[in-house]
Amino acid sequence: MPREKCWTCKKVKNTVVLRACDDRLCKECFEDNEAKLRVTRVSDNKGPAVDVGSAGIVTDYATLSVGRECKVKATPHGMLSCDICDGHFHYKSVHMEESTYLILRDIIDTTGWVCSNCRFETRLQLQSLRSGLARLAEEVAALKQSVQNVSTCSDRQGLSSTSTSVSYSTSASVVHRQSNKSTLAAVHQEMAAKQRRQRNVVVYGLDPVNGVEDAELFLQLCEDYLECKPHIDPSKCRRLGKRSAGDVRTKPLLVVLDSDHSAQELIKKSHVLRGHDEVKDVYVNRDLTPAEALAAYEQRCRRRAARAQSAAVPRQHSNQNSNNKTKNSQQT
Repeated sequence: MPREKCWTCKKVKNTVVLRACDDRLCKECFEDNEAKLRVTRVSDNKGPAVDVGSAGIVTDYATLSVGRECKVKATPHGMLSCDICDGHFHYKSVHMEESTYLILRDIIDTTGWVCSNCRFETRLQLQSLRSGLARLAEEVAALKQSVQNVSTCSDRQGLSSTSTSVSYSTSASVVHRQSNKSTLAAVHQEMAAKQRRQRNVVVYGLDPVNGVEDAELFLQLCEDYLECKPHIDPSKCRRLGKRSAGDVRTKPLLVVLDSDHSAQELIKKSHVLRGHDEVKDVYVNRDLTPAEALAAYEQRCRRRAARAQSAAVPRQHSNQNSNNKTKNSQQT
């Protein structure tokens, strides 16, 4: 088992794994956390488990002394159970009028009830799914357009080849089919590479430290400046490129996260690094495919050329004005 840094005690140990609490903890910190949770559950419940009926209304009121949030003494008609988290709430703790509760009690078998926290979390998950679906639709549309362009080009080449002899036409059609297949294969490879790299980020400007793993350096950077603890695969973290003799430049660090959503959120937060002098030269970017990297480079070149051209126009005007002033002074 590889050695990792515990998120609680900050020590590097062999027993650090991803626990049920979604944190990477060592065995000792996990057991201590579970013990504290047991104490908290006992202090919150103040008694045995509550019997919840099929309608989502608490039925065993003898075992429940107060509401979970407002601490109001439970009554046979005052408690609600969330359909998602199974939490028990007094209707006053969720700011519900008694008349509203009485109406809900009669129809809750059909409608059910969800607490405000679960509604908020569900809304966030729905928004994330919608954005992911929109991105997927855009990628599918782009792929369809690429396939259509390849088919159109192939058809045009096929029509031009039919005007030649039969033997030449047969050989040309074979070449076109092979070209079509190779183009489609290249498109599929590009899409597969893009899908595979969505969970990756590339960190530029993060200098290595002797005796410290690159994965630990990245996690320390996230904890100190980005206020997050991403779940990464330390075995897949590596420096990109080959170091040659006399090359003192810092190699980029490839980091593999658990999901593409985590990678996007991390890139969004990385702008705060510009506000810290010690890490202002550290950049967190997407892991681009070779085709995407080439397109990004060409776009940067076009932007630089446009800026240079826009800067040259005022300079020409200023030179022309100075020449006109010189001519006027000579004439006078």
